[in-house]
Amino acid sequence: MRYSKQWMVALIIGSMYISACQKADNEPPKIVINKPVEADFGIGDYALGDTVWMDVIVTDNDELHEIKWWLIHLPSDTVYANKRHQHATKIHIKDTYYIIPNDAKAKGDYQFTVKAEDDNNNIAISTRVLRVLM
Repeated sequence: MRYSKQWMVALIIGSMYISACQKADNEPPKIVINKPVEADFGIGDYALGDTVWMDVIVTDNDELHEIKWWLIHLPSDTVYANKRHQHATKIHIKDTYYIIPNDAKAKGDYQFTVKAEDDNNNIAISTRVLRVLM
């Protein structure tokens, strides 16, 4: 009986030591936006009626928790929003899109934003600016 108590105490102290040595994950997820393309010198410009394809890869060194992505017609009109709750180290958002209305009111700048959060509440945000010209 005496040896089992000593063994139990040693096991508890050992597990406390191991858990104290583990580092907390303070690294935010990594976001790579493949599409839409940033508006720059004619690249990333859209016309009325065009389809804005979204292709994003989000990775984390531990485990992702939730990904949100949205498209805002600046300054503040959210025209598309979506989210995914998934526990994985990599999430690929693809085959999602928004069709720009064939309406003169749809001209202007848009901001595409992706927000990713991991299981340790580390947050990353990445944005792209799009331009609808005609």
